[in-house]
Amino acid sequence: MRNQLILATLTDEQCIGMVKDLLEAKTGLEFQPPIESAIRPSLISVTNTNDGDKAFSYQAMVEIENDLSINTNKVEEIINRVNNFIKAREPKHFYLFLLQPVSQIVNDNLTSGLNEIIPEAFTIWDNDLIQDSLNEYPQIKKKWNIKEYGHQTTSDFETIYENQKFFLTDHIWGSQNKLNHFILTKSWQYQFPSTNRGTWSQIANGDIIILKSTNNTGKNLAIEVVAIGVVAGPWLQKNSVKVNWSEPFNSRILLPKEEVYSNSILLLSEFQKKQVLDLLYEVNGSIKNTIVDLSKNVSKLYGLNSREGLLTVIKLNEVQQKDFWWISCKEQFQDITYNKEYGIKLSIGQKTPKKGELAFFAILSPHSTVDGVVEIKRYTDGTLFFHFIYLFDNKPNATNLISKIEGIENIEISSNTVLHTPFEIFDKLLELTEIGTKKEESKDNIPFHLDQVEVTDRLNRESVAKSLSRLLNRNIFNKKNTANRDRAFMVHLQGAWGEGKSTFLNLLTDQLGTDENKWIVVNFNAWQSQHISPPWWTFLSTIYNGVKGELGGFPYNCLIRIKECCRRVFWYKSFYKIILLLFTAGCIWALYHFRSSLFEFARPLASSDNHDTSTIGFDVKLFKEIIIAFGAIVGAVYSFGKFLADPMFLTSSESAKTFMEHATDPMKKVKSHFESLVHDVDRSGKHLAIYIDDLDRCNAEFTVELLEGIQTLFTDKKVLYVVAGDRQWISTCFENHYKDYREVVQQPAQKLGYLFLEKAFQLSLRLPKVSGDVKKEYWRFILNIQEQEVEKRVEITKDERQEIIQEFKKTVPIGETITTEKREEFKKKYQLEDHQAADIFVEALDEDQEDIKHILQDHHELIDANPRGIKRLANQYNIYRNTLIVEDKEFDKNKLFRWLMLQNKYPMFTDWVEHNLHNLRSEFKLPEEFKSLENDSFWQLLMIDKEGEKGGRIEMDEIAMFIGSETTVN
Repeated sequence: MRNQLILATLTDEQCIGMVKDLLEAKTGLEFQPPIESAIRPSLISVTNTNDGDKAFSYQAMVEIENDLSINTNKVEEIINRVNNFIKAREPKHFYLFLLQPVSQIVNDNLTSGLNEIIPEAFTIWDNDLIQDSLNEYPQIKKKWNIKEYGHQTTSDFETIYENQKFFLTDHIWGSQNKLNHFILTKSWQYQFPSTNRGTWSQIANGDIIILKSTNNTGKNLAIEVVAIGVVAGPWLQKNSVKVNWSEPFNSRILLPKEEVYSNSILLLSEFQKKQVLDLLYEVNGSIKNTIVDLSKNVSKLYGLNSREGLLTVIKLNEVQQKDFWWISCKEQFQDITYNKEYGIKLSIGQKTPKKGELAFFAILSPHSTVDGVVEIKRYTDGTLFFHFIYLFDNKPNATNLISKIEGIENIEISSNTVLHTPFEIFDKLLELTEIGTKKEESKDNIPFHLDQVEVTDRLNRESVAKSLSRLLNRNIFNKKNTANRDRAFMVHLQGAWGEGKSTFLNLLTDQLGTDENKWIVVNFNAWQSQHISPPWWTFLSTIYNGVKGELGGFPYNCLIRIKECCRRVFWYKSFYKIILLLFTAGCIWALYHFRSSLFEFARPLASSDNHDTSTIGFDVKLFKEIIIAFGAIVGAVYSFGKFLADPMFLTSSESAKTFMEHATDPMKKVKSHFESLVHDVDRSGKHLAIYIDDLDRCNAEFTVELLEGIQTLFTDKKVLYVVAGDRQWISTCFENHYKDYREVVQQPAQKLGYLFLEKAFQLSLRLPKVSGDVKKEYWRFILNIQEQEVEKRVEITKDERQEIIQEFKKTVPIGETITTEKREEFKKKYQLEDHQAADIFVEALDEDQEDIKHILQDHHELIDANPRGIKRLANQYNIYRNTLIVEDKEFDKNKLFRWLMLQNKYPMFTDWVEHNLHNLRSEFKLPEEFKSLENDSFWQLLMIDKEGEKGGRIEMDEIAMFIGSETTVN
């Protein structure tokens, strides 16, 4: 295999120089750049003549294409340009250099087009010819500093390059930098699972993931590649996959400005893959070795060829109810290895194996052994493709293995066959292999943990949940607080997917109830409900189903159910009911009025069979009355049945849609229904809390409709809403929904989506980050370390707790910072664990709120004279301060308060800082979109504070601490 050379990093001048040297070495002609500077990178060879007006003639002309994105659509543009190029100079020969690889179709089209312009007088130098020529003339390669991939791993890398897919994907989620999270958890997760599924769902074991952030730099696109990983396991729940990551690094490469590289995820084409890797190799010469090493270590760290990896995948497939199989193969495979795809022709029955399913693989020749377990990749045109995920060291005999299990006598071991095998049989077969014999011997198995909501606080976030519950119960839902008595309170819980928002909601539920305040908590999963329209219907139904049975004893609950039935009957169907009742009454009146005619007609029909019908004459009036009477009977029965059955209850989204179409003021009735339902909750002496989870999985239309519906219909009652979702996602939903009105916002560093969020929520908080010690303890739980190996937490009594709180108040006066020394002093004196100390410090500060009063008073000149804004800031500071205490951080309270004001006043600026935190220093330059802030005195005061009256400049490390970033800023 020839040495692969990197050409993507050459500048235009280097391209011209290299091509000039190659042509002169090959043809003996002398070349020079063209006279016209407007021509694209090209060369000419001229000969002086005395032919008329011409001072010279063109012996040869050269066009150089260094564009990696040449496709069939761009060929016509190249041919037209070359045609004009040749007509103007009439050269004897034309050379087209393609520095980057192109498809065969493109090559054929270019050849055909050039043959029409200059038949048989042209030569196309494709990438392979250029590579071979450069290797033939090493002096040219050296002259232009053309680098080649490392020799040591070329063959290994080429195998990976040819067989695995490469994905370029973001690691910035809104305001969250997920790099450290991915590397710490050795995983990768796509931030928008409802979009681009066709791309991210293709990621498979052994594929390469390149983490990047993207910035525009004029004509080029700057990509910061921060890490590379190799997929090291199967897909788990919530779109998460195991990845073996490299150490973080910063490699800045410049690409031709194409929007496709800005996508949140991109499956690189052959051209794009080569371009990105060539440019990356230019700045990081060990990148190939890194990819090879990561791929080799996949099996060692998480590989499915480990016993634990195999058992984990089997467990996953069982949970996901996938099928299991037995494959018998007559062929003999040579050099069976992992991460290599195999394919065999198989006879398949009615069921077909699907991607990701598992099978025992038995090779019948020459010894009829079961070689291992394979994972299905696909089934195409009668061929089943798969790769081995576990190879048995001690290969069991296929016949002997089958004979020990009842119920699988029909497995054929004499032909290429795949047969469905129930999990119970598959598990029994596995038990008889070396896997089963080691089950009892291993004491260090890592248990299988489903990705589900935790119910236990293993990450020490309970203290913040307690603090939030105290704020809600003492300040917001205090019965003595008459302000905003009939207004809802909305809390936004910020956090990316998988960070534990749902677990935090469970902790909050446990802490909400007090002696004074009892709560009913209703969980509304927005993602599961977004396909049910209208949203208010499923929202109201969820609330009703959540509160019924929680309001009191049996008689009271029965009363609530009856009231709900009445609301659904008479509020939503009242007009329809009145029409039916009037129609029924009319039918009954007609039946009563014409009863005599009906009886007169029916009397002879009911008499003896021998009566004389000749005496019955035809009376038109009588016939008319009889018809009316019969119609009245039918109408009365039908309408009364319709009254009792179909419209009795609003029981489905379809009936809700019908109501919306026919009601004159539907939303007024919906609002009254909600308020009546909340009134029933209030009368029971309880408060209503509604948790809205997974909103950052919903589309923009549903997100906006739901939140606006709550704002316009369901906020005139004292209800607690806690909305868990990514801030950037929700803001973008509003931004896209109202894109025609974006220009209305004229405030600096502000945008429409954030204004909606500020209007909607009275309090925003983020999840506390996890300290090193807590992380270590959590991993001990994940690794199933025996309980006796973990030191038990020593709980303190209520009296001891109060004593420590009072001592804390004396030692740390209001307004002083809780320094690390004071924290350690308290922990040592009272033998407190980290979570206990944080819990006590937070409770002490929450008891009298003096710290909040001091901070508001110290910054009174900065705060707008808006009661709502003041309360919002006070609540935000309270929660953020407590979160930092729980995270064991020492911080400047003045700078924290100013940062919160910046978040509220200039959210686009703070987002930009958070996204670029790892690249910024204290003396950073504002990008063009925020240049106006340099003349904004209020921004200068909040961010810079040159006079030092409010704590001085907010440093990048402090911002990282405030937002919970794990990034360390130098």
